[in-house]
Amino acid sequence: MVFSPVINGKTVRSVEFTRVLHVPDLRNNLLSMLYLICNIGFTVHITVSHMSFERPTGTQLFIASISSSNAAFLDGSTVPLAEYASAATILPTGTQLFVASISSSNAAFLDGSTVPLAEYASAATTLPLDIDLWHRRLAHHHLAGVRMLLDHKLVTGMHLDSKSAPDPICEPCLAGKMHSNPFPATRPLELVHSDVHQVPYPSFSGFRYWVTFIDDYSRYRFVLPIKAKSDVFEAFKQFKAYAENQSERKIMILRDDKGGVLPSVALRGNTLSGHGLSRMVLQRELIGYCLSISPQC
Repeated sequence: MVFSPVINGKTVRSVEFTRVLHVPDLRNNLLSMLYLICNIGFTVHITVSHMSFERPTGTQLFIASISSSNAAFLDGSTVPLAEYASAATILPTGTQLFVASISSSNAAFLDGSTVPLAEYASAATTLPLDIDLWHRRLAHHHLAGVRMLLDHKLVTGMHLDSKSAPDPICEPCLAGKMHSNPFPATRPLELVHSDVHQVPYPSFSGFRYWVTFIDDYSRYRFVLPIKAKSDVFEAFKQFKAYAENQSERKIMILRDDKGGVLPSVALRGNTLSGHGLSRMVLQRELIGYCLSISPQC
């Protein structure tokens, strides 16, 4: 990044900042004064209204004005990338930046190579490039897989600067592999599980299915044979009347996998909401994982 300082109202020689981290969400560029002092050898003079940044030789490079909120802002502006690119060729005589070889077709090609984006990105960090950092960058991919990527050089620009052992405990990995404890029903008929099963051969009376209703609290099972899936709702009404009369409680939630337990044909004139019930639907391919309705599934 190139900065064009202004000192005493005059634009002075531009300053180039290296090892800059690109953080798009930042509204302002941040400059570490402690890094300049400890690592570059700068001297900083602070007054009530200004901060002066000087080289060890005493050369003043830029200044910062201190606002009423005690925040210091560098006097000057950042040079846009396009302007900096065009100005990069204006250098003192004799300073050679790069050379280009002219081919037989009178085309000139720069001698060198473009740094891959992955290598540049891997260098833009203040942390050591160890296997732990790559584990986090690769969305917490397992360590054996990260080592395979490194050993077989499957990723361009992926390398290690530190051979320190990885942390044996990765909190995000542990949290991601945890599962929530079940939320069992606290009373009879609070939650009823239902499913339809098809038998391989019809009975002598013509029954091809049987439907189950299981109370989550007591694990009481109610099984009824039916001849077609369209008979499920009639079977449910039979179970509902029997269970509620015997327990003197009301069914709160009916859970099914939307696989024909309560087909739309039966629900057109007899909806669950008309009976004051809630329906909890499970995806057929992922039985046991509730998609919506309640977080307690």
